[in-house]
Order: sequence, then C-alpha cells, then structure tokens
Amino acid sequence: MSFNKLAEVGCIKDINGEKIKFYRESFNYNIAPGDLVAYEIALGDRGLIAVNVSLVISNFGKFYRFKSPEQIIA
Repeated sequence: MSFNKLAEVGCIKDINGEKIKFYRESFNYNIAPGDLVAYEIALGDRGLIAVNVSLVISNFGKFYRFKSPEQIIA
C-alpha cells in the first residue's frame, strides 16, 4: 500500500497483484506502507476504487510476505 499525501490518493495492491486506488476521505486515521487493510470495492469515475478502508494489522508487511495466495510466510 502506498499513499501520496499531496495528492491525497493511495494505491492498495491486493492479493492478486491488482492495484486499487483509494482517496483520503476513505479513511480517518494514519495508514502506512506495509499495513494490512480491509476495504470495499466501488465503481468510481475512472474505474474501481477502494472505499471504507480500515486498518487490520499495523506493519503487517514488515513481518509477513505472501508466497502464494494460499500460504503466508512468517
């Protein structure tokens, strides 16, 4: 997950490697790269976007990496 503070737009990379944009109004707290988030998909003006983004596990990406969709490696 990445977030551009100036543009107030971010990008979530899902388990399939797809990139989904989200906007600052989709959440109300700090989310950082490596955090595991939950979100809903909605249709925006330019395609799919993530809405109702919520933090699940902070710093998840620093401790785990996905080897395949079925397996999480610690």
